[in-house]
Amino acid sequence: MSAPQTDSGAPFPLPEGGAEVLERSGYVSTTYQNGRGESSAGVSSVLLFETESGARDWMTYETSDEVLRHQIPDGKFTWFQVPEVPGATGWTGPDLHGNAIGNIYWTQGRCM
Repeated sequence: MSAPQTDSGAPFPLPEGGAEVLERSGYVSTTYQNGRGESSAGVSSVLLFETESGARDWMTYETSDEVLRHQIPDGKFTWFQVPEVPGATGWTGPDLHGNAIGNIYWTQGRCM
């Protein structure tokens, strides 16, 4: 596992207009850590915003079909809720290479 890193750049390649949404949301930075197992790999990340509402606004944007289709244009996704985490949602589906992937999103205070 790598050491955690913090970056104030965009958290991923954004669709047109995405940088403006990120700025309006009050984005501050992303802290992330890569992990790798024998047959899998992944990343954990936390995005920090100036306000709680900014974190919620960004989560709404990042989990939109527009943004997901920008990242993985031909993906077939299954959305799910995480009842144990209030407000959490997630999806599973293939990445650009056909590998099974998934993401879970929630906000807590100024973080997503």
